Amino acid sequence: MNRRYVPVIFVIPPMFVGWSWMTRTPDPVRAADLLFWTSILIMLAGGILYIARHDVTETFTRNWRKFFRSLNRKESYIKETEGRNKEPEFRKAPLPYRPVLLFGLYLFTVSIIASILAID
Repeated sequence: MNRRYVPVIFVIPPMFVGWSWMTRTPDPVRAADLLFWTSILIMLAGGILYIARHDVTETFTRNWRKFFRSLNRKESYIKETEGRNKEPEFRKAPLPYRPVLLFGLYLFTVSIIASILAID
């Protein structure tokens, strides 16, 4: 993403809430709710990216395969100590989870502030 658009992205949610608060369309409480649910979805996406980045699922499946291996335990232990049983590991390209989580947290903060201001 181009860095010159980043400030624009961070200005849009407060402008949306301010416009809603001044014109009362949509209702400011609804706008804060909409922003809140959007922030929850974005933080959930960031959490999924974090899990995918840190190979949580691959470690889980590798350990289950190791546990349910059909070979004799003694033979598999010998192969492991000799290093013949190692599977090739492929590294994935890093997924950008941190900006997604931080933007979701920013939207969450803006929605909380907006909901506090919308209380009459």
